Amino acid sequence: MTRSIKLFYRRRKVIKILVYLGCMYSVMLLTKSSDLMNTIHSFSLSQIVRGQSSRIIGRPNTFTLDDAPRDHSTATNKRFNVTKRYLVSSSKSINKSIWKEPSQDNFTAIENRPSMVAVDHAYSSKLVRENKIMNAAHTIAEWREEARENGEFLQEILSQNYYHSDSKKILSLFFLGGNSTFPQLQEPIETPLKNNYDIDKDLIVFLHIQKTGGMYLNERFRTNLKLDFPCNCKNVPCGCLNKHHRMWMYTSAFSGWTCGLHADWTQMHSCIPQLADKVDKEHRERRYFYMTQLRDPLDRYISEWNHQTRGGHWQDSFYMCAGKHTEWVNIRPCFLTDNWRGVSLDEFMKCKYNLATNRMARMLADLELSDCYKHFHEERYKSIRAPQWVSSAKANLRSMEYFGIMEEPEKSDKLFNKVYSLEFKSKSVGKTTGSVQSRLTKQQFLKLIQLTELDMHIYRFAQDLFNQRLNN
Repeated sequence: MTRSIKLFYRRRKVIKILVYLGCMYSVMLLTKSSDLMNTIHSFSLSQIVRGQSSRIIGRPNTFTLDDAPRDHSTATNKRFNVTKRYLVSSSKSINKSIWKEPSQDNFTAIENRPSMVAVDHAYSSKLVRENKIMNAAHTIAEWREEARENGEFLQEILSQNYYHSDSKKILSLFFLGGNSTFPQLQEPIETPLKNNYDIDKDLIVFLHIQKTGGMYLNERFRTNLKLDFPCNCKNVPCGCLNKHHRMWMYTSAFSGWTCGLHADWTQMHSCIPQLADKVDKEHRERRYFYMTQLRDPLDRYISEWNHQTRGGHWQDSFYMCAGKHTEWVNIRPCFLTDNWRGVSLDEFMKCKYNLATNRMARMLADLELSDCYKHFHEERYKSIRAPQWVSSAKANLRSMEYFGIMEEPEKSDKLFNKVYSLEFKSKSVGKTTGSVQSRLTKQQFLKLIQLTELDMHIYRFAQDLFNQRLNN
């Protein structure tokens, strides 16, 4: 006995290892057996639900394993046969409550469950499609198409908070298209226009809104207009005057940024008359033909963001209203460095002082009607200012004999010729910018719509007015 104890003591480490290995092997066998059972049970039940329900109705007590479908693939039949043999040999160990005879009512209930049978494939495909779309980043064009085809997504857009009472109507028209906004918003159609521009006496004033294709249009003014007087425009600005040595067009290509870098409507109207008298060297009565170019608000905003990420931010701009410079407390920069290079879209959208927000509506409106930039970023004043900006911008746009739309280059040229009796030497080439390729998440797209809310009003109105003038 003592000898056995000593031998056990000497070999205790080896015995411990053998016991441990034995336990591990037992656990592996139990796990493997459990997995096999689960697999067999799952497979058998799925055969009942998916393949046998329609055959069993009317035969409530006759279901057997021999009722397996005969048209399955070879691999499936082999798997079913293995299951059958295992169940026969292991019938005593299987929980009989799982395999009780199915009744007709049970399978009728199973058939009527759409999540399992009726719309299983269609529903799962829809979920996969929606998750793929909503959880990924897409271009603006793709999101716009989704809003047009997916009613739930459009409803999510319309359910957001907006400052203007008519914004939901405008957004529906923007995404779905449809009839003119004039009858829906009680807009007057008739617009008295001069339409008899005289290049010897009158002055065209180009209000250049950022990221609307204005630089390309300026280049066409400088090099591509058919004029009956020489205009040496090798350098910019070139000071192109008519044959009476008078200003006939104010644009950065001819006059530079004399009234301010990208001056708005309010700033232009206080600057242009004095500038024209100075250049013409005489004070006289003249008619002013204001013009501008507009662009899809979503694309325009993203284009401005791309411009900022490259380091451009129009640092020389200043803002005049009611004869005064705007105070810093009302308009502040979004950054304190030399530029905003590399700014993310989320950070760009988050800045409440960002003048990219509703830029077209702001630059076309008479800001003196809304107390200039006072309380510019205070939330409680935004709902008051929104209808003022939209109404004023529409009135000023209506008073312009001509405005172009970046997405309609050929039609814009046609209307330009109709109003001013001026022709370009060659056709306009539609431009493709980086904003077309930029990808946004769903939340970024929804936020973008809120930030361009008032611009949507102006752009949709401009499209209708543009088409009405072109067709008359």
